[in-house]
Amino acid sequence: MLFSHKKIRELANLPKNITLDDIIEAINLIGFEVEEVKKFANVQGILFGKIKKITKNPNGDNLFVCLVEFKDKIRTIQTTAKNVFQGMIIIAFIPGSKIGNLTFKTKKIKGIISEGMLSSLNEFEIDKNLLWDKACEGIQNYQGYSIYDDPIEKLQLDDDLIDVSILTNRSDANSYIVLARELSAYFKTSLKKWKLNKPTFKSHLNVKKNHHKELVLIESKNKPLINIEDKILLIKNEIKIINDIVDLTNLTLIMTGQPTHAYDKKLVGKSFSTKYLNKKIKIFGNKEVELKNNLVITSDQKPVSLAGIIGFEKTSITNKTQEFILEFGQFKIKDIRNSLKTIKINSNAGFQSSKVISNGTLKYAIDYVKTKLNNFSEVVNFKEKPKKEIVFSKQKLNKITGFKITDEKKYKESINSLKKLGFEFKDQFVKIPTYRHDLESQQDINEEILRYYGYNLLPSIKNPNHFIEVTKINNIKNFLIAQGYYEVMTYSLISEQKNIYKPFDFKETIKLKTFVSKERELIRDSQIFSILEVIDYNQKNNIKDINIFSEGMVNNGVKTLILASTTKTFNLVKQDLVNLFSQKIEFKVSKNKNMHPGYSADIYLNNNKIGLIGKVNPKNSKIDAIITEIYFEDYFLEIEYKKYDNNPLKSIDITFSLNLKENIEDKIKNIVAFNSKIIDATKIKNIKKVTVCFLGTQDQIKEINSKYNK
Repeated sequence: MLFSHKKIRELANLPKNITLDDIIEAINLIGFEVEEVKKFANVQGILFGKIKKITKNPNGDNLFVCLVEFKDKIRTIQTTAKNVFQGMIIIAFIPGSKIGNLTFKTKKIKGIISEGMLSSLNEFEIDKNLLWDKACEGIQNYQGYSIYDDPIEKLQLDDDLIDVSILTNRSDANSYIVLARELSAYFKTSLKKWKLNKPTFKSHLNVKKNHHKELVLIESKNKPLINIEDKILLIKNEIKIINDIVDLTNLTLIMTGQPTHAYDKKLVGKSFSTKYLNKKIKIFGNKEVELKNNLVITSDQKPVSLAGIIGFEKTSITNKTQEFILEFGQFKIKDIRNSLKTIKINSNAGFQSSKVISNGTLKYAIDYVKTKLNNFSEVVNFKEKPKKEIVFSKQKLNKITGFKITDEKKYKESINSLKKLGFEFKDQFVKIPTYRHDLESQQDINEEILRYYGYNLLPSIKNPNHFIEVTKINNIKNFLIAQGYYEVMTYSLISEQKNIYKPFDFKETIKLKTFVSKERELIRDSQIFSILEVIDYNQKNNIKDINIFSEGMVNNGVKTLILASTTKTFNLVKQDLVNLFSQKIEFKVSKNKNMHPGYSADIYLNNNKIGLIGKVNPKNSKIDAIITEIYFEDYFLEIEYKKYDNNPLKSIDITFSLNLKENIEDKIKNIVAFNSKIIDATKIKNIKKVTVCFLGTQDQIKEINSKYNK
């Protein structure tokens, strides 16, 4: 999920001395992962101005000459925008201001000097598809701002967007409020409190229990209090601006993690429930879909939205809507996933609804909308649940960590951080905050304590030295398994249509005189298509990280070995292959048309072609995997055995700073260690920071530390 650095800092009440780098480090340390950091709008020197006078340029039919008052002086600026008016507060690029590498200067246009340019948001290098119509059609009126305000500061245009990977079991953390709360606990600040408005009337709406888990309603007689900063926050999260009411539902989603939908009060009834529906119906956006036993929200028995995902066109909010109803729903995950599969659309609300959502998340959403409404009803059908209790033993925690961690000062600090998150520690129990649905046992509590204690601060415990008998490895299979590959088996028979990969230049293809089906009519000339089918099957079952190998027969009894990986790079698979051979092999550019022209090479041994390595041509398959297939002969691995070192292995984490064109593999290829693994990668502006964990002997780690950890 994308997070605005400015908004997170504001919500967590972080002081100025805490830098962006500090925040990134904290996010990684408390169990999340920063994938990338990028700038929002690359503008400098823009100002708020007030239009004092407007005249037409006599030399240009579509040019208006505006006399604009700024905080430093009055300037003349020409514009083609037809929606400008006297007294309007605008944003302008003045001479010396910049957007990207472009610097604005004074320029004579149709005989009159123009000292800059009036600007709309779509000129700030923002995706126009995310902007509301008026922002693209003309100049935005920034009513309520002063010409003495800094637009970059007020609108938070100089923001950094932090792309954070959230653990699948932490759906609560797909929200600004929870991540801000985590950072507030980490940096020991006080979370910013929301100012909640009080309801002004009692609603006559009601909810009938049916197939939903939760269905909560609030009705409003006025449009919500949505300002320009709110709209820009949605744009930062790559959400299109629609209108104030729909924008409120999207803001509630990103701020709290609770999917929320709105209905025009005039178009719905008073009684809400859920049911399964088979029917063709138009969803929001006027797209027709065919529902097949999908769960819908109903009002007076009539369908008003696809539960948890999207509203229907007939009851949708328009720019004319004044009175509206907000619906907060929680549903069975299988119902949401079934609907997403049926309508085949990407919906932020649907993505979040397909996860477990807690009672505490729902409470956050209700509180948030109360900050944006000023004439609204009491909440319909909500009951706050008590905190869950989990048995907790300090002795068990001490035993797991291997020392008396509960006597440490850092342990007490960790407990205080968890209390800021809403945990309550009492005697032998811990009460869990209601937004944390993922905590079930003492083991979960231990992990919460340790992520704020710091895993890197836990002392290492030396393993006792035992004599270990090493069994000689005498085949290829054990070597490949040790490199992280899993063995699969495939059919040797294939259809003629699929037999397109021919890396070995066989003179003829072996066709069967009799065959059961066209799918099994000849002996394959390569295992490549077979291994692609295995990858495709696993990926469709949500197994994305695949490293497999197969020993199989092709053509007239020829045995080949094939490796395939979706996690390793070309160079890493190439290195695995080199390690297999007892003799030196060579790689030459491949001319095989069925392989990717930029990612493939033929393999030679003693000037004889023995196979190939690379990706398949995208025109044949969209599967992104490195594949190598070679003749299976007796020129493979010869293992040398050295005296076993039974001292425990050590590890060290090293962070490398690279430019965007550098490859981490080139940086670490000469570092001697037992194993290495990339554990974190972050992009900040034009620098990549890649953290690699090296595992090795004491001497290896000592050498790495002295050379790189400076």
